[in-house]
Amino acid sequence: MTERVQQTRRKAPLPQRTPEQMDVPVAMEPLAVQRQALTRHGTRPQTAQRHAAGPVLRAASLDRQEHTHLEQERGHVQRQVAVLGEVTTVGPQADPRPVPDRPTTPAEWVTVMRARVEEVQGQPLDYRSSTAFTSLQRQVAQTLVQGFRSDRGDAQARYAAYGEHLATLQRHPVSAPVARVVLGLVPPAERLPLQRAVDETLQRFQAQEQAALNFDTLQTLQRQLAELDAEATQPVLARIQARRGAGNPLPEAIQRHLEQGLNHDLSRVRIHDDAEADKLAKGVNAIAFTTGTDIFFQAGRFNPSTQSGLELLAHEVTHTVQQSQGRVGTGIDPDAGLESEARRMGAQLASAGPIRQTAGRLKPLVPAVSLRGLQRAPGSAAGIAKWRKRLDSLNKELALDLTDLLTGAPDAAR
Repeated sequence: MTERVQQTRRKAPLPQRTPEQMDVPVAMEPLAVQRQALTRHGTRPQTAQRHAAGPVLRAASLDRQEHTHLEQERGHVQRQVAVLGEVTTVGPQADPRPVPDRPTTPAEWVTVMRARVEEVQGQPLDYRSSTAFTSLQRQVAQTLVQGFRSDRGDAQARYAAYGEHLATLQRHPVSAPVARVVLGLVPPAERLPLQRAVDETLQRFQAQEQAALNFDTLQTLQRQLAELDAEATQPVLARIQARRGAGNPLPEAIQRHLEQGLNHDLSRVRIHDDAEADKLAKGVNAIAFTTGTDIFFQAGRFNPSTQSGLELLAHEVTHTVQQSQGRVGTGIDPDAGLESEARRMGAQLASAGPIRQTAGRLKPLVPAVSLRGLQRAPGSAAGIAKWRKRLDSLNKELALDLTDLLTGAPDAAR
């Protein structure tokens, strides 16, 4: 009986299973899932495959284009730096000599003449002002000739000092006749050494100006290299993010027109059409693009005073409305349906014609320099010819008067 109970309690051995009959381990399930996903993707139609992989491939293509463009720009700037070669560091420019109220020395008279030339440059002179300017020319020439003749110091020092005075006068076409008159009135034996000193001083002035120009050019190129390095290290998306909300609002007339057509508040829309916006738009290979409520344009593309410009603006503003409504998904390119809607609204809102009440461009955010100081009213050709004829006549009179005056000076002294 006991033996029978033990036999009933003893379990039967488990049947042996072959490797083919064993279950798949749990660790193999993720790999199987990935294989199934790859199989499904491979069986998709080609159109669906392109639609799924398109944003990634386009982003990679834009990234390569941006890096290629930056490398080309860097190479161009570096070649310009190499052409400049070694540039001498230019120290701070010395302040110009103050204009004396009562000049006595030749150097002071030259300073007065230089200041007066800068005042009358490009300005028409009436008879009284012209007479006063001619009198100043005579006084400066007479002072230089008499000072050169009466100077009994070292000859080389005298040539160097008066050579610098005459070179300063020769640097401007209005005062250059005075220098020529002085050279014609010095003793013939000293005329050649004085002319040589004038030429050496002019060469020194030109070398200083060229060194200053090269130094300024090098500073500009170094700033461009620093900007290119910053663009290379900072992604385009980060640069776009840094400029969010920093643009200009829509012009009032344009804003009212678009708000009526879209039935949406556009007060938060910001327009970017400066140099950085141009770089960003070209970086993503677009004439204009929208992110949130910010619209970025290539240079010259923001022009709502024309029908095509208004259509482009309305197109991009429609994208801002779509994004504010949460209808735009992730990716580089918008959905085809949303793009079609933006294209239709742009054409519809521009069909009424351009808005004439607004200017074509917005004011810059921070105007660095007023352009008003750079404007210059052109003079008439007849007025310029008349002024040149009058100036030539005065120069001839000056030469004759100075010759008579200085030729008779020694006799009067005796």
